[in-house]
Amino acid sequence: MRKIISKIRVDKKSIVKFIIVLVVAFLIGYLPTGYYCMFPGNIISLEDRVVLEEVESLNSFHMTTVTTVRASLPVLIFGHLAPNVRVVPEQNVIPPGWTQKEHQRYAAFLMSNSHNDAKLAVAHLLELEYEEINSSAYVLRTVQNSPAEEVLKSGDTILQINKNIINSTNEAREVIRSFEPFEEVELKLKRDDEVIEKMITLGLTDDGRAFLGVTLIEVDKVVNIIDYPLEIKTGNITGPSAGSMITMELLNKMGYIEIPEDLKVAGTGTINYNGEIGSIGGINQKIVAAYRSNVDVYFMPEVNLKDIVIDLSKYENMEIVPVNFLYEIVDYFKELSGSVLFDLILVA
Repeated sequence: MRKIISKIRVDKKSIVKFIIVLVVAFLIGYLPTGYYCMFPGNIISLEDRVVLEEVESLNSFHMTTVTTVRASLPVLIFGHLAPNVRVVPEQNVIPPGWTQKEHQRYAAFLMSNSHNDAKLAVAHLLELEYEEINSSAYVLRTVQNSPAEEVLKSGDTILQINKNIINSTNEAREVIRSFEPFEEVELKLKRDDEVIEKMITLGLTDDGRAFLGVTLIEVDKVVNIIDYPLEIKTGNITGPSAGSMITMELLNKMGYIEIPEDLKVAGTGTINYNGEIGSIGGINQKIVAAYRSNVDVYFMPEVNLKDIVIDLSKYENMEIVPVNFLYEIVDYFKELSGSVLFDLILVA
């Protein structure tokens, strides 16, 4: 009997030790540390992601990615020790007060918005006709302690404010600004496929204007270039930093530039409708990703030169070209081919 009791005690101790080990392993491996690690990602060809009916190009542009991981303790330690990995506080990745779902939805919106900006940049550059189809204003999130916090929900679509039909986020903002602070307004919303009405009293901003307290995005806004049935398919890749390369691939598919077959080209940078190329995050990791993929020429925003901390002498076999405007990348390929196509169009 004593042996049986002793064995039970030993087994209980073993179980307790096992549970303690599991708890410690969980704490070490899964609990968030408040940091994210940014790793060099992949380069992705835009050959099949920017499509023009019945058009195939000899070569295509590539976009570069960064793999961002929420850091557990082991990942955090690795991130501090490994070269080419950047450790950043969580608030640098997800804005304070935002949920991860809201941030993911916003990042997806930024990518779809870059599709539209890419088309607008091409249309303005080549003086082509285009149409812009707006959507209703989608509520991404409500601001804490704002009039909207207890009335609206993430996922609502604002259809109407009083008698004003809303077709875009800009319209929603302009209508709200036309009211006085503390004025009560009626909102017609689409929520979960149901149209509902809500009354809300507007708040007061520091500069004396009326405000609702929401972050609005246009989730299904579309820009079409007349006579060019272009389609952009970036899948689950999010964020705006591929804008410049998407724009260049549009020009490539439309036949306005040509990439030499033996040249592997990649890049990064946001784009706006005027063709300005803006700053991005993770420039060091993207340069490393491009180099590892044997890229010959890499275009990057000039504004990000100040953010480079890696030793560029290690990547001297890859030509890195800082740019500020779309036409600078176009000029690069114009000089390669000896084309004079853009001499009349590209006026600073």
